[in-house]
Amino acid sequence: LTAARGTFRFTGAHATSTLRLAVPRKAPYPGNFRCSSPVLTRVWYAGVNTLELCTGGTPTVFLDGSSRDRLIWTGDLFVEHLVAYISNGDVETARESLRTLAKGQE
Repeated sequence: LTAARGTFRFTGAHATSTLRLAVPRKAPYPGNFRCSSPVLTRVWYAGVNTLELCTGGTPTVFLDGSSRDRLIWTGDLFVEHLVAYISNGDVETARESLRTLAKGQE
């Protein structure tokens, strides 16, 4: 990483990561995903697992970060409702998230 006139230029980087997942609570999901690539299968389950961690509250809504701000963000809501519908057939959490956002507009 080199700095030139207030900007940064990447000269090279290498990173490795090991993906570890907890056993999903609702496994197998109604929208179960499996493919010939174990990596892609793990990525799908990581996404669904992350969605579960970011779903909570009473009523149940989609939250941005299970341990940070814990707010509903409309940009995240667009992706979250698609993942929830495909993986679990869940539409009610998106409805509750929208209702909660609408109440904040009063």
